[in-house]
Amino acid sequence: MGNGRDTFFWEDCWIGDRPLAAVFPRLAALERNRSCTVADRRGVDGWTWEWQRPLEGRSRTRYDEMMHVLADFCCTEASDGWRWMLGTDDGFTVRETRRWIDDRVLPVGLIQTRWCDLVPRKVNIFIWRMQWQRIPTRMALSGRGLEILTIVCPICGISVENIEHLFGRCEVAASIWGLVFRWLQLPYRSVVEPDDLFRWVDECRMTGNSEESP
Repeated sequence: MGNGRDTFFWEDCWIGDRPLAAVFPRLAALERNRSCTVADRRGVDGWTWEWQRPLEGRSRTRYDEMMHVLADFCCTEASDGWRWMLGTDDGFTVRETRRWIDDRVLPVGLIQTRWCDLVPRKVNIFIWRMQWQRIPTRMALSGRGLEILTIVCPICGISVENIEHLFGRCEVAASIWGLVFRWLQLPYRSVVEPDDLFRWVDECRMTGNSEESP
């Protein structure tokens, strides 16, 4: 915060972690000019106000609370500016943003991320989403509060549609895996759930490495 000329008093988040209109909605509703700036309300001798009517009762109590919040505030002659709260005083950096996303947003667990340069990027992303149960199956959508008429698999109509069923236990999925193994000219391997497929890939990799070693 600088001189307060470019910062809205009620609508901007300039003191605390929320706008004053959200913290003191009763007072904001009584303000004559909701688009006033901090400089408009901060005079030479202190705070100046333009209320629609005198403050009484709860409004007066909330006013006293707001004045306690504003007690230590003082303006400067510098212009107002933005400050990046996630990093250092140097401002916005991609590294700090990425670190914040990794720490706060991305899931943490023991599942190893698989990435293969031989397949398109969207396939790698799809596999990652499948490992972390991020596929919008009917079971997942229902668990998130969406109104689903039925959570039964629309393909076979027998079991609940979750990731394990959709990619392994469904009879249609099993027949597709059979065709894939036949096309690759490999012995059929029962895929009950996605982890079975990942274990099979790891076994094939280990077998191939052992055959190449002298």
